[in-house]
Amino acid sequence: MTRRSFASTFHPRGSDDDKPTPPPLYHILVNELGYIDVCLDPKKFDALKQPWPNHAYCNPPWSIKYKFVDAAVRANKEGKEVLMFIPFDPSTDWFHKLYSRNPLIIFFLEPPEHYHYPVMLVHLASYPKPMVAFVKDLSEVKKLLPSLPVSFKPSAPTTSTNLLVAEG
Repeated sequence: MTRRSFASTFHPRGSDDDKPTPPPLYHILVNELGYIDVCLDPKKFDALKQPWPNHAYCNPPWSIKYKFVDAAVRANKEGKEVLMFIPFDPSTDWFHKLYSRNPLIIFFLEPPEHYHYPVMLVHLASYPKPMVAFVKDLSEVKKLLPSLPVSFKPSAPTTSTNLLVAEG
């Protein structure tokens, strides 16, 4: 097996906006687990202006991901479960907004096809504290994510920096 390195320079802003979710991962999330893609067709559903459904999935244009993070956090505060596919960058304000909602962050040990830098799934639901999981194979996300919408009462954000590493 050939290992790909995450070492790479970032592409110019906006150059990754149209990169789709890797098809095998998208199939798992939308077709098998039933997530509703709020970014599928902006002409039919404007994810920045309309309320998100429960069990929403979002792979936003990465040049304006912070706007979609705000919408995801807003939906989560309303008691909705949200899943995002975004680059990993803990140095940003938008990452800390997501982290404060006690997410499950799923990292891929091998970057999915056509990504040359770390990406993650961020699941906002009702976790008692932030959790991190590492997966080697895309199919492993099925073990970590619910296939039905999660009902929960919105919780206050956390300021904890403790991580719980899920075992696979």
